[in-house]
Amino acid sequence: MFYQEVFGFDLTGLATHAGFERVRLSSNGYGRIGIGELPTGTPAARPHWINYICVGNIADSMARARSLGAHVLVKAEHDSQGGIEAILADPTGASFGVMELPPAAAAAGPR
Repeated sequence: MFYQEVFGFDLTGLATHAGFERVRLSSNGYGRIGIGELPTGTPAARPHWINYICVGNIADSMARARSLGAHVLVKAEHDSQGGIEAILADPTGASFGVMELPPAAAAAGPR
């Protein structure tokens, strides 16, 4: 896998999320990249990146973003590492993710 080879990440496993296969690459025991397959039958689908912004409280951040014109694309869900993540679109339609780290990871700080 390209990103595993380029950056030396460990493959932490395969998972299925919403019917799509996903791969998580990690370093220092924490997931860094989630890669999912593109949906079939959707000609507009193309490879893309979604940047995640780490927030202290995902519910508060999502409420503030919505009050400023953002739209929720993927509701907040717990991830496989105990954090919570969601995907929104800003008022211009650009997508971005928000992520609340699990308490132990948040206390440890950046890695």
